[in-house]
Amino acid sequence: MAVEFLRQSSDGRMTPVLDGTVAPVRALWAQMNATDLAQAREDLRAREGVPKSTSVQSIGSWPRGDPSPVHIVELDVWAEARGVQHVVWTALPSKFGGEVRTPTAVEFSKRR
Repeated sequence: MAVEFLRQSSDGRMTPVLDGTVAPVRALWAQMNATDLAQAREDLRAREGVPKSTSVQSIGSWPRGDPSPVHIVELDVWAEARGVQHVVWTALPSKFGGEVRTPTAVEFSKRR
């Protein structure tokens, strides 16, 4: 998964987002109790506090049979090996200083 700490949360923490300009790294995952993909997307949206108005672009999903998303390398192979039918993730953009943008290395090192 190609992720980097490029999103500043409202409390100042830096959180990871998918980013195609960085090398893929290993990521952890957790199983959800949702019974279908729509419910999983909604549960993740609610947990992450994503407004319903932006949920289509802010909550990513993958159903088995589709090609792997570009930022999640070989998701199809990984899911097949584990018997996973669907995958959901937050697809929020980079954000820093309250603006949708990627922080510079200097800004990142000076964050609070």
